[in-house]
Amino acid sequence: MRVKRDPARAGALVDKVLAVDSGLQFFRSEVRAWKESIQLWQNERKKKPATTEEQAFAEAKQLSTAARLKQQYPLDHSADILYLRASAAVHELLSLAPNGKHASEAMLIAGNAYRLLGEPLVTLLPEMYFEACVRNSPHTSLARQCFERFEESVYFGYSGGGGTCG
Repeated sequence: MRVKRDPARAGALVDKVLAVDSGLQFFRSEVRAWKESIQLWQNERKKKPATTEEQAFAEAKQLSTAARLKQQYPLDHSADILYLRASAAVHELLSLAPNGKHASEAMLIAGNAYRLLGEPLVTLLPEMYFEACVRNSPHTSLARQCFERFEESVYFGYSGGGGTCG
């Protein structure tokens, strides 16, 4: 999804997963949500790749907002398709304008996306994006948001999500 950006191909893969009768019900409901996201993606007007920072940022922000609204709880994976697409737009933005005016916001979006998409107890990618956001925009409200996400992520990583011992 992130590299090929082909909703038809993504839909075919999801259809194969749904065709398997076995599987956990909660996982199947997430896959059905992915299918719904892919169908909406297929119905969108075909867009050319962004050529400006503003275009890439608008897409990343729109997809990230849609993903956040789709989630029913923080680790709800039903928005994975939207987060994958948002992360692709962020990478496009950061390659177009690595030091542009939306770079820090893009880092926050990337951190949020990878926090859900990655394995939280293994990868440090979300924390790296949150830290880069703080360093890129120190002493701003955006830096505060990024630091709060960084802090939550580190706490969760060390405590396993169940709080600290002792």
